[in-house]
Amino acid sequence: MADKKTIVEFDGIKIDAEAQLLEIDKWECEQNLFTFLERAWPHMDPAEFEGNWHIESIAEHAEAVCDGLIKRIAINIPPRSCKTKLLSIAYPAWVWCQRNKGPQSGPQVSFLYVSYNEALAMSQNVECRRLIKSEWYQKRWGDRFTLLDDADTKSSFSNSAGGSRSIASIGSRVTGRGADCIVLDDPNATNDAESEAILKTTNEFFDNTLRSRLNNKKTGSIILVQQRVSEFDLTGHILNKYDGWDHLMIPLEMELDRRVTTSIGWTDPRTNEGDPLWPERFDEEFVNGEKSNPYVFCGQYQQRPSPKGGGIIKSDWWQLWEAKNQNEKMVYPPFDFIVASLDTAYGAKETSDHSAMTIWGVFYESITDNPVTRYLDAEGKVHYGQIGPKTRTPKVMLIYAWSANLEFHDLIERVTTECRKYKVDKLIVEAKASGISVAQELKRMYRNERFSVQLLNPGNMDKVARLHSVVPIFANELIYTPDKAWSQMVIDQVSQFPKGRYKDIVDTVSQALRHLRDIGMLETREEVEVDLEEAMTFGGNQSDGMYF
Repeated sequence: MADKKTIVEFDGIKIDAEAQLLEIDKWECEQNLFTFLERAWPHMDPAEFEGNWHIESIAEHAEAVCDGLIKRIAINIPPRSCKTKLLSIAYPAWVWCQRNKGPQSGPQVSFLYVSYNEALAMSQNVECRRLIKSEWYQKRWGDRFTLLDDADTKSSFSNSAGGSRSIASIGSRVTGRGADCIVLDDPNATNDAESEAILKTTNEFFDNTLRSRLNNKKTGSIILVQQRVSEFDLTGHILNKYDGWDHLMIPLEMELDRRVTTSIGWTDPRTNEGDPLWPERFDEEFVNGEKSNPYVFCGQYQQRPSPKGGGIIKSDWWQLWEAKNQNEKMVYPPFDFIVASLDTAYGAKETSDHSAMTIWGVFYESITDNPVTRYLDAEGKVHYGQIGPKTRTPKVMLIYAWSANLEFHDLIERVTTECRKYKVDKLIVEAKASGISVAQELKRMYRNERFSVQLLNPGNMDKVARLHSVVPIFANELIYTPDKAWSQMVIDQVSQFPKGRYKDIVDTVSQALRHLRDIGMLETREEVEVDLEEAMTFGGNQSDGMYF
């Protein structure tokens, strides 16, 4: 028995109320992706729908892709923020129900969805197909197209209007497959940051394979949505290499200095530093728990793969040296000792590891305006005049740095040239295979030079432990650097370690500063004051003061 219609009469016209309400519902869903998601949600997920402004913001940009206003967009959002439900499941179904057909609008649009995990991409494909087959969707748009039985699988399905939705994983074969819209949903796994090789493979797959799969380069679109996992993940790679990309970046906690504005005029609506994204979903207890791992929190939640100010060594721990003469030329302090630290690798190919060298100068400043001129040392002997270097706080200046792919003989020549130019007292080289060869050759060819060459064995300490060992030196604001391009290179590499791509410069930094510590030329202010106090204290049983 057919459902009884509800007929109402308006101004002499009989109207099927239910049909009219359905048309209104259809129109509202077609006009707004967020509305479509909200009303489709019961047919996608048994949990209650929870809306938030950021979901509307992502939907607004997806609508701009459908309208042809945005061709390329990278979206960075914390995990569990509804990005997959919106863009991988609801979006294709919404595009296919559009009345107006265009390059990115209507049931004829073809989609290619790509993820790091094929099983995950397949599951999302099934969910999208299930939504389209649902009674809710079919009642509204079932007359616009049908799904083809002979092209309906877990990995791909097509419709009668020519549209399709298929999947691929990073590195898979996509030869012969094209799409009007390519969507990369989490192309990098969270542990990809630990592997430079995997990051490189993903970026090369995008560059050399995936970009060519657009059916039309001018009208086709690419949507990338992910949480950040590394400076060199696909988002970082694309934004550094390609022009014309919109960047929608929404951190968990607002950082006003990183607010972005997209090409459609959108900007983050939060107005205060630290304003939360979605307090109902991510409450204070959750946020504080995630902050216990700064790399995970800063990358996946703040969309800033390197913790603010750096990782182990904060970027703001470097002190800027700004002293200049009357001609506005940089003037360095007088250096008591200059050491060069070398990390070796040779081979001029692009794929070869870099050799790197940093050069450091030790200088001092007095820790007291009234130097002691007469004192007793620990042996009870009387001394006159200043105590000497121990009355002064040692500081270190980064004088120069470089990193390059060099053949063996070119490496020897450059190291020697720089040591001469900067009047290096000692060159230190890590005692590994290539380092031993370089040190031996330098000693053989340049044994009469003013600088000495010393091999250093780091023992069982790994690179991370070595850098941790010099944290107090940085934290005590003892490390200075001029404002130069090469110094910024050093600061960037050190602040990104251990998640950054390059580590050769970092090795030279920790090696130099550890060596200066080991030979007693670099101490914190507290250590100097303790030494001074001990030097002025007599070890006997006298109760009188030590100064007279």
